[in-house]
Amino acid sequence: EAAAHNTRADGVQGSSTLCVVHLDGDHAQLTSANIGDSGFLVIRDGVIVYRSAQQEHSFGCPYQLGHHGSAASAADAQISKLPMEPGDAIVLGTDGLFDNLADAEIVEGVTRAASAGSTSYKELARAIANHLVEIAIAASLDERRDTPFARSATEEFGMVYRGGKQDDVTVVVGLVLKAQ
Repeated sequence: EAAAHNTRADGVQGSSTLCVVHLDGDHAQLTSANIGDSGFLVIRDGVIVYRSAQQEHSFGCPYQLGHHGSAASAADAQISKLPMEPGDAIVLGTDGLFDNLADAEIVEGVTRAASAGSTSYKELARAIANHLVEIAIAASLDERRDTPFARSATEEFGMVYRGGKQDDVTVVVGLVLKAQ
């Protein structure tokens, strides 16, 4: 709340979704705060064990922190605490990832990039994130693709919609390692 107050007091204008995660290695626990349609998922042994929920006022109108009167506040954040295990992959992304790739495609992308091998866990996390960005951008440009966004738009508007949604695509990947 203090950061939001100071931002408004400084006259900063704009708005943004928010996804913040903290991994406590001593207690093998992930704590998150999420507002809007950015989010994260946890993949364990090739299966999604957690996916943050999107917060939207209506279709295409996510909760956002910002300077305007209808902006969400920090109190609107969804807070979660999750136990983590070595080998877990944490994938954070903007709506450009989640609107264009189904969960199964994200899992497949993580698995495919991980099987390519890397020299270090840091390089592996980077390779996974880069691969997910590449396939999400490709999906966003495909006018015939069946995407999560296309399915949601079809449902929302009662008409058949096809194609990806061109948008920013940001992905951060964290890998949980065994304590050394």
